[in-house]
Amino acid sequence: VYYDVALVQLSSPVTNVEPAAMDLDNVASSYPDKAYRLRVMGFGIVDFYVPFDDLNVLSDDDFWGSHAVSSERLMHAMMHYYPNDKCHDYWMSKAGYDVSDDMMCTLRPGVSSCDGDSGAPIWDPQLKIIVGVTSWGAPYCQTAAPSVGARVGYGGPEWIVEVVCGNESVGLAK
Repeated sequence: VYYDVALVQLSSPVTNVEPAAMDLDNVASSYPDKAYRLRVMGFGIVDFYVPFDDLNVLSDDDFWGSHAVSSERLMHAMMHYYPNDKCHDYWMSKAGYDVSDDMMCTLRPGVSSCDGDSGAPIWDPQLKIIVGVTSWGAPYCQTAAPSVGARVGYGGPEWIVEVVCGNESVGLAK
């Protein structure tokens, strides 16, 4: 895994879907402020339940493994871009986690990406490009904490072309 991105090679071409454009110019690094809206999506956890006979859940692994309900359909939500310096300060103070330049953050009170959303795109609806890939966030999908993703435009496009095209000389179209 590189930048939390996995590539899948299909056995035959897909012809009825238009490919999504990627952030080749790293525009996500220059968003003006946290008011900029991005669409996050995925098949992550949408509900939790604890069976009546199992109220003493102590292990996080047990809780997530048997008490979380993932979506059966693709979910999406609009969230705000959250500046990296603020996101870095938040995660360093709360958990000692670094948010580096190859990451980006989203935040919207009451909304969060969650376990199972990892690997899903972060979409810029204004520019119509994928700017990130959901990676990690707060335990139990806490909506007051910023969600963190891999920034696609930070080294990702070149790596994807290298992996997909091998040693062939293929340029990145803009």
